[in-house]
Amino acid sequence: MDNSYDNFKYLTGRLLLGADHLALEPLFTSKSDEEIAHIFRDHNTNPIGITDPNEIALRSHMDNWLDETSLIYLSWLSAYSSDPEGTDQGNRIYAILGHVSLRPYYESYYKQALPCLFCLHLEESKLDQQISPGAFEYFANLYERFRNDQELACFLGFLDGYCYGKPPAIVTIDSVIRAFENPDRIVEAAFRPASQLTPLDSGIIGLLHFATFCTSLHEFLERCKDLPLLQSAFWFFYAYWFREYKKDAKNLSIQAIQNAAMNTKDTGSQALASESQDRLNIIMSALTGNDYASVLIENFPSTNIGIASFDLNEKAPAQPSLASRFAAYNKPRSN
Repeated sequence: MDNSYDNFKYLTGRLLLGADHLALEPLFTSKSDEEIAHIFRDHNTNPIGITDPNEIALRSHMDNWLDETSLIYLSWLSAYSSDPEGTDQGNRIYAILGHVSLRPYYESYYKQALPCLFCLHLEESKLDQQISPGAFEYFANLYERFRNDQELACFLGFLDGYCYGKPPAIVTIDSVIRAFENPDRIVEAAFRPASQLTPLDSGIIGLLHFATFCTSLHEFLERCKDLPLLQSAFWFFYAYWFREYKKDAKNLSIQAIQNAAMNTKDTGSQALASESQDRLNIIMSALTGNDYASVLIENFPSTNIGIASFDLNEKAPAQPSLASRFAAYNKPRSN
């Protein structure tokens, strides 16, 4: 039995009836193009970033919304769901995704290939499907685990430039990295009750959860070798975060993560301790490299977006001075 239309209705219904879409749809019908462009501007253009709580909330809704739309696109690419192009649901999605004032947000400022491809798809520039509904189902389960992890979300927020507090007590991604200088601080965060976690605690735990998630995702992608286009597209769903992780922590945190995982009460994080340092390095190097990207890049429709701009090598490497920040956790602990 072909359930693709029912799957399509479920996924688009979850998006269009969800809190993120309900917060965004009125914005695109009531605001001018200039106002929308201002809300979804590049935060790097201002030294203090985005500070207005309403703008932060709308941008958070947009990030979640883009994830959900990317999931819908992947569901079509794998033939799990029917084609959204030409449907009422597809038109409602395109009213936001194709908006001239939003497109720079995901095409240029915070480059995400799947929203670009979905927008082109709705404009009738389509890739060929690579049929594997089962692969999509497995990927969707991984995504649910990813999006429901509050500590992981906190860590990703740090990677994305979010910070908490005010100077001199401001907490940033550098604060998370520096915390690994003190092994006891990691243990303190890992054993603190969930209701008492500080943003720094959540960032520390989130880094461990990120590494745990990456091992599961890598294993899944390796099982998709016979589905190279889907394998590449699945990887691109998380490419933004791999780029940010590579920039801020990759190669400096592998051994520190493994050592820290041994001292947590979280069974998922403890599983990292069973991985060898070489194995973790292989996993993180594969996910933060470009091998998985090549197939989708080769198939990307001819546009003025420039899929090559999604190459992770464009990001500056982490500064050598960061290496010492993991030094304490990279040394054996004495009892």
